[in-house]
Amino acid sequence: MYRIIVGGGLVLTLALALSVADSFTPEAALIVEAGETPDARAPDSSAPHVAPQPDSASRVGRPRHHVQASVSETDFRPPSLAGTAEDGQLELDTAGRLKRSLALRDRLDYWLSALHELPESDIRLRLEEEARRLGGERAAEDMRQLLDAYLAYLRAADSVPAAPLNAGQSPSEALQALETSFEALQALRIDYLGEETAQAFFGEEEAYGRYTLDVLRAESDRALSTSERAQRKQVALAQLPDKMRARIQAQAQEENRLEQGLEAMQAAHNTDELDRQLAEAGYTPAQRQTAIAAWQLEREFDAAYARYREAIRQTSGPGLSATDQQAALEQLRQTYFDSPQLREWARLRDRINQG
Repeated sequence: MYRIIVGGGLVLTLALALSVADSFTPEAALIVEAGETPDARAPDSSAPHVAPQPDSASRVGRPRHHVQASVSETDFRPPSLAGTAEDGQLELDTAGRLKRSLALRDRLDYWLSALHELPESDIRLRLEEEARRLGGERAAEDMRQLLDAYLAYLRAADSVPAAPLNAGQSPSEALQALETSFEALQALRIDYLGEETAQAFFGEEEAYGRYTLDVLRAESDRALSTSERAQRKQVALAQLPDKMRARIQAQAQEENRLEQGLEAMQAAHNTDELDRQLAEAGYTPAQRQTAIAAWQLEREFDAAYARYREAIRQTSGPGLSATDQQAALEQLRQTYFDSPQLREWARLRDRINQG
């Protein structure tokens, strides 16, 4: 989620991100990536959340990884589904039809994800038989009709072009492209599935998509004052379902706490000051201990790197081939950095300084 930016804050971002989750130790393998790109920075708590692609398997706040199943449950499954338990479930409504719900869509998506390994007819038979066991021929027929409509929708959705975004667009043009694509998919779902099924299958992610577009619209409207922009975001947030709104608010609070921690690590002059500031930001003792260890490790690296660069300055000279220069640098890294991880950080910072 968070990447280390080598140079000017080596371990700040990842250290805090992982200390929040109580899972970071300075000695653990740190993912180090050279260079800074927009998605390599810690998220700005004021920035809008990005909606998932409309037909991705993601759900807002809901994991899509299958849990382990017993061996007997997986004997008939293709390799991609081996060792997994089925997502979702089938239920009947009061009329004896399959209850339209996100859980039903999850069940369909679970098996349809194996279309590259199983014939469509096999998947249909498997789902129809499950529906038959639950509610007899009426439920099996309902499943047949639902699969006809859902598969037709999925094929039609594949033909809907993605929003044509490019660097030359203005914010309003990019927003219009996103809205057009979003509305096209909404209309397609209703056309193929009907309003009831479309709402049950996609209502949650469409609500999140509308919220995201409203936030983007507020952000891109330069005519709004800061307070007006914040008010429009709050109106958009208030329109979300309660559970989704609560998740977004909790995420925003956690991002704010992370930002406070990062600022404390960047500004602190000693460990006592850092510990106090982190405590004020709501970090637990274990999280503070982790963050302090990371802060100390960064300061030690910075000091070692300064000595290393001075040694390079004093020993460099003309006449060395590129191969000999690299060998000399590697020897200095061995001298000034006592672990493979720190030597890798030094290589990456060298690369940035040279670029």
